[in-house]
Amino acid sequence: MKKNHHNRIRGFCLAAVLLCAVFPLSADIYSEFVFINENYIGSGESLFSVQRLETYSPDGKVSEIPSYSIISRAFQFMSVMKDGREINFLSTGRGYWISNSSLRNPLKVSGSYQIEEIAVQDILRFNFDTDFSVAEKNDASVSLERKNKKISYAYAVLEKQEGSFVLTLQDSKKNNVKKIVYSPGVIGDRKLFTRIFIYNLAALALDSADYRCYVTQSVHPVKAVASLFAPENMRILEKLGKSEYEKCKNEE
Repeated sequence: MKKNHHNRIRGFCLAAVLLCAVFPLSADIYSEFVFINENYIGSGESLFSVQRLETYSPDGKVSEIPSYSIISRAFQFMSVMKDGREINFLSTGRGYWISNSSLRNPLKVSGSYQIEEIAVQDILRFNFDTDFSVAEKNDASVSLERKNKKISYAYAVLEKQEGSFVLTLQDSKKNNVKKIVYSPGVIGDRKLFTRIFIYNLAALALDSADYRCYVTQSVHPVKAVASLFAPENMRILEKLGKSEYEKCKNEE
């Protein structure tokens, strides 16, 4: 009996050690946030995600646009179905590109290029390893500085509020410009940010209370090597994305 009791204690201690090794109990806000954010790339595999972009007013949901993404490490390809046609976006370490049926070649755009009044850089996932660096942090918040100039926001402040993470984006004078609220959830065996709310703080100051919500509906692995994520390959990514999207729709 005593031996079994000791074995149980050893087993509990081993489990606690393993848990702490994976995600330390004393982890700060930023480490916890990045840990969840990085689940989009899992163990280095590429992921296909079905999403939708919702617009809200004080009276409720105004519109909903279907979309999907292919994500691989620091790269993301995203397609938005708007007004009966697809608009495709690509994010790499070198910047952002857009393509559609009326463009002969992909067009490089700034991060502030807007779709449904949302800047591309707000809905394409930030890579916090390469886009920002930590300037200062404490138990309540983390101050970030821009590291990649493709991002138009010079500074950001990350806080945790009621289980969600709030990222306040700032200009070069540290004026608050946007607020992005990341709400975690679980899809399959992955803990992800399943709802991302985007608020334009300038519009809120003018009593325009419309906001957007970027919803992740499903995620699964897809075969897409990192070298595929280049502007000249956006047609190939679009073809792959359409195929995966149709499979997901047929399985509903």
